[in-house]
Order: sequence, then structure tokens, then C-alpha cells
Amino acid sequence: GMLWWLQAKGIAFPKGQLKWVILRGLFGVGQTPSFLAVRVGAPVGDVAALTSTNIAVAALLGRLLLGERFTAVQGLALVCSLGGAVLVCQPTFVFGSSDGEQVPVVGY
Repeated sequence: GMLWWLQAKGIAFPKGQLKWVILRGLFGVGQTPSFLAVRVGAPVGDVAALTSTNIAVAALLGRLLLGERFTAVQGLALVCSLGGAVLVCQPTFVFGSSDGEQVPVVGY
């Protein structure tokens, strides 16, 4: 809807940029379900940690898709950021279950 409205108003994107605008929109859509998850009972810390990793994910995608480079210090910061999110969330497949049950690594 919005793209057609912009085009109707005479606002166009430079050639090759439309795919990036659409990808940004698709990734941005992931933010809303995250905040809705908090409303239905997901731990706030977990959701906040996972949604704050968007900068690290953007850096990784920039490296993989666009060939951008980052320094060793930036790489270390990336690893620390993602590692911190794992420590905050404490997933059961890494830390085990708090009630003493065995938790399978692959789902069931």
C-alpha cells in the first residue's frame, strides 16, 4: 500500500533500492510480535535482549550481503553483544531447565 501511494505522489526510489526498502520493512515487522509477546507473558528481559540484537544482526548481514568490513574490535563487540543476549535470556538448551527436567536440544 505505502509503496504505491509514494509512487502515486511522484516519489520514486533510485534503481535497485526498492528491494532494500522492502527487506527493511520485513525485518521491521519482527519488532511488533516481540512486544506483543511481552504482553502475553514472555519475560521482558528476554524480549528486550533479543530485540536489542538488531544492530549486531545488521552488522552480520552487512558483512555477508554487502561485503562491508569491520575491525577486530568491532568483531569482539559483536560477539560480546550476542553473547550477552544469550546470557540474559538463559535458554534451556544451554543452561538446562530450572526445575531439574532434562531438556532436549532439538525441540521435543
